[in-house]
Amino acid sequence: IDVKYDVAWYDHNNIFHVCEVKSLTPLNEEDQMRKGLGQVLRYRQKCGLGTVAVLAVERPPSDLSWVDLCVELGVRIVWPESFSQLEISFST
Repeated sequence: IDVKYDVAWYDHNNIFHVCEVKSLTPLNEEDQMRKGLGQVLRYRQKCGLGTVAVLAVERPPSDLSWVDLCVELGVRIVWPESFSQLEISFST
């Protein structure tokens, strides 16, 4: 599968997560949110059933309807204050 995601991992239940990371400024927020959401939806489609799509942004979007849309589409949206929701653990 040729998917050029930013970050991917398996959680403790062996569920695959694929993530796109986007920076947001007042001038680019709408375009970045559209692009990021489209990317993770495509990644999830290409990676198969059971893949969790994650959109990571540097701050909450100014228009919180983006959060509602992500929830509606089954995409997890996170920013630094909510990263702990992802339950990522790293082993060395």
